Formats: sequence, C-alpha cells, structure tokens
Amino acid sequence: MKPVKFHPKAQSELLEAAECYEEHQKDLGKRFLEFLQESINRIQINPLIYRTIDEDI
Repeated sequence: MKPVKFHPKAQSELLEAAECYEEHQKDLGKRFLEFLQESINRIQINPLIYRTIDEDI
C-alpha cells in the first residue's frame, strides 16, 4: 500500500476541524478522525474503485 501524506496545511486544518467538532460534542472529533482513517484505509486497499480526479489524485 502507498503511504498517505497530507500537506502540512491540510493536516493543520484536519486537526482544527477535529478540535472544533470536539467542542460541539464529546468524542465527535475523535469519531471524525476515525472515519477519516477508515476512509483512507478503504482507498489504500482498493484505490481503483474510486475515480481519478486529476492525474494521480
């Protein structure tokens, strides 16, 4: 599997979003990050079931 790398700004936005969700509801930020990781795992396991939007993205 190819490793997943986030641009530093995207990584920062992800963490900010998780913190914001957490402020609204306990464990919501955690669930957001878990869902994101599950989605990344699905893409890594079978990337061809998703369409390419730009070159190798």
